[in-house]
Amino acid sequence: MKIDQCYLVNLARRKDRRDSFTEMCKRLDDGGQYPFQGFKVMPAIDGQLCTPPSWFKQGKGAWGCYQSHLRVLEDALHNKYDCILIAEDDVVFPDDLKDRFDAVARDVPDDWEQLYLGGHNLFPHRHSPVVIPGKCVARAFNVNGTFCYMLRGSGIAKAYAWLNKVDEWMKWPRHHVDHRYGMAHESKQWVAYVASPFIIGHNAGTSDVGKGRESVEYFSGPASNPSTVLHDQPPIFVLGAFRGGSSITARILECLGVQMLPDQRRHSVGNDYETVEDQFLRHWITRCWREPGCSRPLSPATRSLLV
Repeated sequence: MKIDQCYLVNLARRKDRRDSFTEMCKRLDDGGQYPFQGFKVMPAIDGQLCTPPSWFKQGKGAWGCYQSHLRVLEDALHNKYDCILIAEDDVVFPDDLKDRFDAVARDVPDDWEQLYLGGHNLFPHRHSPVVIPGKCVARAFNVNGTFCYMLRGSGIAKAYAWLNKVDEWMKWPRHHVDHRYGMAHESKQWVAYVASPFIIGHNAGTSDVGKGRESVEYFSGPASNPSTVLHDQPPIFVLGAFRGGSSITARILECLGVQMLPDQRRHSVGNDYETVEDQFLRHWITRCWREPGCSRPLSPATRSLLV
């Protein structure tokens, strides 16, 4: 995969991060696991010096982050780059970066316009990323995190135009730049994929945008989300009338090794066991169909027969 320019977004006052990133890349290069041609340091916009507009409610750091990514896209458009990689200075590359990146580059379909090497898949209960069997990439639904991603071709111009739709952004004044990207994915503004699993992590330390992290984070990719790999194992749905034993049955299945969907809720009932209920599934079923109304109390067995 040919990358015209790799960008490192870095605040001028965070030389420590820039030095740490450079050292990490050198270590990988010495070990033959550095797949890139070097990074261009793109000075980040310091939100402490550039005051955000009154409608933006996520703070100075988030505003600086948005402006910084916009600056990168402008540079790419001015230089007519076809493929770029954007990394923030708190990324962590794995020791086998080249092997993992080469696999992702091999597997990503030709129609990709944005590719996340690190991130966080949001709202899997609504629509999970579509895993491509036998491949290490998935079609994205809503990806959070801008610490390492790529854009290609028309995706660069589309992303730039989308982030400049301030009238739309003002409807969501607490959205970060990655939230805006996520809404673009959901509304299919361009074709986005994610590495599966993600190959780039977040470094420990205090974030210049929001809260800090205590350790290196590699967010779960879609392949580790049970709701996205149902093509590998048949799904099991435990359904029953209210107080008909379905929650206890679900808990027994979980203890036997059946993976639960991400929206499972565990309720302690004061005994030696717990009940498990998938709140999203319950909500979806009750929206579609309700139990028959009864003029007198019926036993769970009778209600189950009615169901």
